Amino acid sequence: EAFDAGAYYEKNCSSCHTIGKGDDVGPDLKGVAERRTKEWLVRFLSNPAHDDFYMSNNDRMPAFGKRGPGPTIQPLLSAEEVELLAKWLRGEKLE
Repeated sequence: EAFDAGAYYEKNCSSCHTIGKGDDVGPDLKGVAERRTKEWLVRFLSNPAHDDFYMSNNDRMPAFGKRGPGPTIQPLLSAEEVELLAKWLRGEKLE
């Protein structure tokens, strides 16, 4: 079955993030394409506890692609699925 990034967002992200309705538990993701590259989003979604991001202080943003400090979404997404989610968040065409 093909990965549906929009449905995945609704199930796993929308409880903390909005798109265009203001900050919630996490920041509003509207305009993320103007603020972050796809590569940055892939790295962040994969492992927000990486030294470039929250480090070991991560207590909220779950890792989607790698186990580490902080919460982890189960099951982990494949690298391809993380990239599709990043593209979807940026409003890019998914193939």
